[in-house]
Amino acid sequence: MLSRARAAGAAPLLVDWDAPACAQESAFRARVHDALRREPERALEQELRVSVRIAQQQEMVGYSLQIHTEAGRRQLETPSCDEAVAAAATLVALIIDPSALPPPAPAESPTPPTPPAQPPANKPAAPAEPSAQIEPYVAAFGGVSLGEVPAPSPLVGGAIGIRWRGLGIGAEALWIAPQTELLPGSDKGGEIGLFGGGFSVCYSPVRGRSRLTGCLLGQAGAWRSAGVRVASPSEQTDWWLAGVGRVGVGLQLTPALGVFLNGDVVVPARTPRFKLEALGDVFQPSALAGRFSAGVELVF
Repeated sequence: MLSRARAAGAAPLLVDWDAPACAQESAFRARVHDALRREPERALEQELRVSVRIAQQQEMVGYSLQIHTEAGRRQLETPSCDEAVAAAATLVALIIDPSALPPPAPAESPTPPTPPAQPPANKPAAPAEPSAQIEPYVAAFGGVSLGEVPAPSPLVGGAIGIRWRGLGIGAEALWIAPQTELLPGSDKGGEIGLFGGGFSVCYSPVRGRSRLTGCLLGQAGAWRSAGVRVASPSEQTDWWLAGVGRVGVGLQLTPALGVFLNGDVVVPARTPRFKLEALGDVFQPSALAGRFSAGVELVF
């Protein structure tokens, strides 16, 4: 999941996160922020790489925590998933700033009894998590449309929205380039294109540096058509409405910049026939169309 952009010249905190669904990297970063009372990137003078591994014990009782840095390795056992996240955040905060949470010794202790003592000190940080997760974004994309106009056609578009944890809402607009279809055995036909936009509701079950997202969209717009090589060509507009199902994958390149790839299934509410008077039908859109697109996004 893309994070908020950091200040120019700040050193990054790079986290290799491997944990079950109950332990989210976003919660870990929020706790580190609260322990330091500022963004970790503003406290770091040079890049810090941290590997965090949280796993449930084989006996299904408690969780094991492993943290690797250039300075060495720490391993703890905690009775709950939330306490494992809290302990990981405490250890990393102390690595960044040893004065962040006095006294440092309980968080550093490798003995199992120590981590349960940490949640009381860290629990006040929990209310700050929701605000830390709100991520406005803008995106631009391009790709190809299949079945909506007479031939596979280029498309371009843009989007804007916000994400909160795994949920997201957005608005987007797109334009599909017009394509020409001729009547069989004739040099006459029609040129048909499409433009529109709509709203999306998305959920990301997989978040982090890589993201997997599923979305439902409602879109509306218009087909634009015009006669080709006819005596009196004219442009016409016909309304368009569709539901869209989307599966997308994304990759975080930097805390503020990411790339994504989407596959859409488009179900139009109607599939009108485009025809030339006295000559016959030129084109009818498919009842099930598809789109493939790729793009970039900026997160604020």
